[in-house]
Amino acid sequence: MSGTRRLLRHSSIYALGSILKNLVGFLMLPLYTRYLSPADYGVISLMLLMLSLFELLFGGRLGYALPKMYAEDVSDAGRRRLISTALIFMTAVGMISSLAVFSARAPLSSLVFGTTDYTMLVAYFSIMVLTQSLETHGLDYIRLEQRPWLFMGMSLLKLVIQLSLNVWFIVGLHQGVMGVALSTAASSAITALILLIYTIAKTGIGYDHTLARRMLAFSWPMWFGGLAGLYIGSSNRYFMRLFGTMDDVGLYSLAERFSGVMTMLIWQPFQQYWMVESFKYYQDGKRHAFNVVFCIICGVLFIAGLGVALFAPPVIHVMSRPAFYPAANAVPFLVLSAIFICLQQFVCFSFLVTEKTKLLSAYNYGTAIVVSVLFVVLIPILGHVGAALASATAQGLQLLIQYRQGRRQYDMGLSMSFLFFVWGVTAVAYLSGNFIARDAGMIMDLAIRIVAWTCAALVIVHRLLADGNIRVHALEVAPAPLRPLLLRLLPPATAAAKGPLP
Repeated sequence: MSGTRRLLRHSSIYALGSILKNLVGFLMLPLYTRYLSPADYGVISLMLLMLSLFELLFGGRLGYALPKMYAEDVSDAGRRRLISTALIFMTAVGMISSLAVFSARAPLSSLVFGTTDYTMLVAYFSIMVLTQSLETHGLDYIRLEQRPWLFMGMSLLKLVIQLSLNVWFIVGLHQGVMGVALSTAASSAITALILLIYTIAKTGIGYDHTLARRMLAFSWPMWFGGLAGLYIGSSNRYFMRLFGTMDDVGLYSLAERFSGVMTMLIWQPFQQYWMVESFKYYQDGKRHAFNVVFCIICGVLFIAGLGVALFAPPVIHVMSRPAFYPAANAVPFLVLSAIFICLQQFVCFSFLVTEKTKLLSAYNYGTAIVVSVLFVVLIPILGHVGAALASATAQGLQLLIQYRQGRRQYDMGLSMSFLFFVWGVTAVAYLSGNFIARDAGMIMDLAIRIVAWTCAALVIVHRLLADGNIRVHALEVAPAPLRPLLLRLLPPATAAAKGPLP
């Protein structure tokens, strides 16, 4: 199977798996917005923020080093030893951290929520400090094995378990916020146990201290950089609690659900495949592949992001109560922020392959300072919309810095002019669609939004296919009977093709 076809096939399966894995959050939105208040939704959001913080700092995550070291060691025994070493290390660190969070449940409840009323909520989520780490490691191993169908099966299993428990606890037992915590912790624990058994059965139990030290040396700067990244993306909730209201936190969290659709459907499946393949392309000297893939994923992200931003308002109006309608105002800024974060992860390969991960941490902390100032300035004025605007601005600045500095480490030959082109096209389409549709009825409103999105998508695709390298891949994946027609319809190539991806 060619590189292009394999990328599309595996990414499509991973996409379906990611949809299944995260679908519960969207399926439950109608129930959340009816059985919970915006403040309750904000409580859940703050709790997940605290979980992410502790999992990042104390979960012992070594996933940053695994793809690189797995690609370097081609022996089966060496790869099994690598996976097993990482598993043992993460299990030990995760168990200690989980116990520490449980022991400090009352002070943490007071710190995060300003009250000890949520002590039991913290206790339930402390379990996930361990289980989320084990779950992620198991899924990382499945991706390294390139078994996308197994990944999808595990995602489907977790969806069924969590959805069933959510409905039971929230609707059946009327447990509210506590029901969300119980169902989330239970589904994560069950999934982690299954993946733990699978991993041990495949790799056995073995520990190599030298390997652990190498993975730790590679990953620890990313942990601290990830802490800054988590602060940039999630501290807005705490700032909104201080300078706004818990309603702002809930509205922001709902808007973030919509912006996360694009990341879940497109970036995560792509990244799950690309994280492994990018090191192979580097080792084979296929530098041209990086710009081809960058332009394609950039175009796809902006097309999808425009769709989310345009259609979020009517969807929110249909699925939720009026109290949640203002969440739509923050969606476009959060979509832009999410795109910038995705592209940062693509660009950061220059630092990963040269093992300059400390620089990434430094950039993250610089951005954290910038976004803090923006939060203090914008949240008191614009509430949850100000928080979204601050996030988009900070993430855009960080992307530009990482791109410029990354070229000094390893130049991937990326075209930033294409990024600005698609950004401009989608911005014009969004503003035009919203301006024209603002006084229209429901049917006309949807029609105008569809036309705006379609026009922007056609312009971006036309620009993509004008590149000779991308034309090669477009023709490669197209069905044979359609290729003569595509050759007549495609715009003239503006760059010489260097052949299909390896």
